[in-house]
Amino acid sequence: FCLPCHNLVINDVEAEMTFSEWASSPLTDMANNLPCQSCHMPIVDGHRNHSFTGVDVDLSKPLDDPENLIRISEIESLLDTAVTLNFYTESDTIPSQIFPGSNLTIPISVKSNTAHSLPSGTSFNREAWIELIVTENDDEEICSFGKIIESDEPLNYSDENLIFTSWITDETGDTIFSVLEIAAIEDNTLKIFEIQEHEYHCMIPEATKYPITVTAKMRFRP
Repeated sequence: FCLPCHNLVINDVEAEMTFSEWASSPLTDMANNLPCQSCHMPIVDGHRNHSFTGVDVDLSKPLDDPENLIRISEIESLLDTAVTLNFYTESDTIPSQIFPGSNLTIPISVKSNTAHSLPSGTSFNREAWIELIVTENDDEEICSFGKIIESDEPLNYSDENLIFTSWITDETGDTIFSVLEIAAIEDNTLKIFEIQEHEYHCMIPEATKYPITVTAKMRFRP
């Protein structure tokens, strides 16, 4: 396929799947709550932005093309509001103090602010996960979860701390990267307005230099 035409076909499939997700919940469809325009066509200078921001860019142009740079900025703004992260759950909260040699329990709650699954559409082509890093003395790393150095670095799907990411498998259950061989989708997406909770555990060394800093963020990539 030519690239622009191929992108158009993919986008049509993704839009149909995303709409089906939105329409599947009475909280959105029947209540007419959060229609597509509310997030994807924000009001700018008194009128709605008709670029209909999603997570796709025009791959027939370089990423640093001026139009793509505008698009990327709009995508980042959209993703910044997709979830809310907190260092607490219904049963626990992150402690204000920890003793060296102890196990630090880090409770995380993730609330979806979207009216469809996250990632949405053909979600096996998209990855969303939490990157959590514990450091001492401001910059020396003690523990990390979901951390990648290069943007194309593969994730470890067998890691129990890797949540929200979906993947595809063949008939034997092995992870694959070709939709031509797909037998099943392991669906771990965050559903409409859903709140998921998870605990991370980090052993704090005896010779730790204070302060200890815990940072968490949601990461997303195609």
